[in-house]
Amino acid sequence: QALLPVLVSGGKVLNDEWPSEAEVMSDVLINEFNQAVQWQEPRSRNTAENALYTQEILHKAGVKRIILVTHALHMRRAVEQFEKQGLKVIPAPTIFLSKAQKIDIFSFLPTANALQNSSLIIHEIIGRAWYALRY
Repeated sequence: QALLPVLVSGGKVLNDEWPSEAEVMSDVLINEFNQAVQWQEPRSRNTAENALYTQEILHKAGVKRIILVTHALHMRRAVEQFEKQGLKVIPAPTIFLSKAQKIDIFSFLPTANALQNSSLIIHEIIGRAWYALRY
């Protein structure tokens, strides 16, 4: 059980008929971790909107400082967006792509995991460039 109030953020990204990311996260936190969720932000479609709509909710509650939990690869862009909205951010990254491993001859062969990681990294690089231009 967290000692601080929890807000989950994320809209209906893929399909309007499916629950929002915020609803899914809230259900998991409540049902799997017995963790109460104080606020849900179900409208956002991207990180900039996550920050904007979250700030609107937290401003009304008088919250100015947050612990931001997101994928480690995505943290830099997320922190930038939340700070642009005037929030003091304490980063709490999760899901790190790197891990300690020994290097051998097989380390240089292509793998599905490496391809997936490359895709995530390219997505984040393009996202940062887009945000630099748009936001």
